Amino acid sequence: MWPWSKKKSLPSSNVPEDANSAQEETPVEHFNEPEPISLDQIGEAIIALRGTGAHFGVCYAQMNGYDEKLNNPDRFSEIIQFMCDEPNFTDSGIAFAVECQLEALDFYAMRPEGMSYVIPNFHSAKLLRMQQEEDSRKWARELMAELRRIGGGDLRRGFDEVGFDFRQFLVDTVVTRRAEDIEEVFRELEKRSDVLRPLFLRAYSRGRNKYGEIEYGPIFDEIHDFFNAFFPENSLKFFYLAPPTLLVFPVALQWVQEAQNDDAKPAHGIDFEHWCAHKIEEQGWKVTVSKQSGDQGADIVASRDSISVAIQCKRYSTPVGNKAVQEVFASAKHYGADLAVVIGTGGFTKSALELANSTSVILLDADMIGDFSRQVLDRV
Repeated sequence: MWPWSKKKSLPSSNVPEDANSAQEETPVEHFNEPEPISLDQIGEAIIALRGTGAHFGVCYAQMNGYDEKLNNPDRFSEIIQFMCDEPNFTDSGIAFAVECQLEALDFYAMRPEGMSYVIPNFHSAKLLRMQQEEDSRKWARELMAELRRIGGGDLRRGFDEVGFDFRQFLVDTVVTRRAEDIEEVFRELEKRSDVLRPLFLRAYSRGRNKYGEIEYGPIFDEIHDFFNAFFPENSLKFFYLAPPTLLVFPVALQWVQEAQNDDAKPAHGIDFEHWCAHKIEEQGWKVTVSKQSGDQGADIVASRDSISVAIQCKRYSTPVGNKAVQEVFASAKHYGADLAVVIGTGGFTKSALELANSTSVILLDADMIGDFSRQVLDRV
């Protein structure tokens, strides 16, 4: 049993040396001194007992201001906010977290034999797995029991006796585990940025209500989809209760703003649509970007006062042909728009110019998008 072992040895008594003597030697049993407990072993034992589930996440929240011992479902959003906030620990918050963790570890120390999940005559894969996990942590419970013994029945004193700074260990562990989760999430975000950027742009557009105000629900929906796809439930060590959507949201919003504000025209078609929409919005128009590129022939519908405009955006390296003119003209009819506009990057073919002239469709080079309002208002 941890941490000592028994050893048998022969006594060094004054037994006469007699080759013919067959005197029987009696073994004497004694205990060796306990082997010293390493600080690394203590840390590993604590993580083995408390490192799964929400324990360290709630511990971090307590250090940051959450004042309950357990996860209170009524304060779930508050706990998640504390977990997403940067560390702003107080001495009282750390002391409270330490007391909560000591109480939990003391429970293990008083029951080194562990729990029994096996029910006679009843077989369950889940119970069997729980029992296997319980058995695998027996060494950690026994180590806590020995530290409690060293402290005369006080686990905190046992830590002090062997020189283990439990308070600092707890602070370092929760901060490190949080940082590791965040690093993993941001690494995946960057890896998938080419796909995620246009998804967030479209979600941003869907969030505009009928009054032209932005609602961020669709962006959070996309963020949740990202976590469901790449971080299945319970796959994060620190953010066990819920994924850190509040940390990803500023990144998504920054990507949207970069696409809108960048004077360099985006190469991706959907990014280009949102770039055009933002440039037009800056001129005082309310804009709606279609949920699907080319929806009913219009990528953007812009309105101002009583005027509405159907717009197609073409990010081409070659001149735009008359098909775009036909589509946006039909789209204007469909939406009841007053005018139709094609915004292009590669110029326009001769046939597109001729058809636009006969249908009153405005052809606007993307470099001249700042002239959008004047071009439209001059035609009304």
